[in-house]
Amino acid sequence: MVYYVVLMLLYWALAFGELTGSLKVRSRNKYAFLLIFPMAFLVAFRAVGVGNDTHTYNIVYEQIASFSSYKQFYVNMGRMEMGYTHLSYFISKLGCSFFMFQALVAFFTFYSFGRFIVKYTPYIALD
Repeated sequence: MVYYVVLMLLYWALAFGELTGSLKVRSRNKYAFLLIFPMAFLVAFRAVGVGNDTHTYNIVYEQIASFSSYKQFYVNMGRMEMGYTHLSYFISKLGCSFFMFQALVAFFTFYSFGRFIVKYTPYIALD
């Protein structure tokens, strides 16, 4: 919990600095990375018990990883999101654990957010 409070205070201070003009950003990409990386790290390496769905996604990932063939996977796919299950299947066949899969998804998601924010907003810390 302390990490979240510290990050929130840091982001507020940086946003205030951007709005008042007292903070000059030389490299928008590096600045965005410094803001986004801590959040991505916290999301990527959260425990399975955190959140409502993480435990369920872990169980589904382990079930998908146990399928020996794509046909077996496809027949038993169930009611989960098609894109998620296919991504889970292919990542699990590379030998990655659920935590590595979770980290890959988190870092890709936050990378996408970061690219969008850098491109379309004048105040990075506010977004």
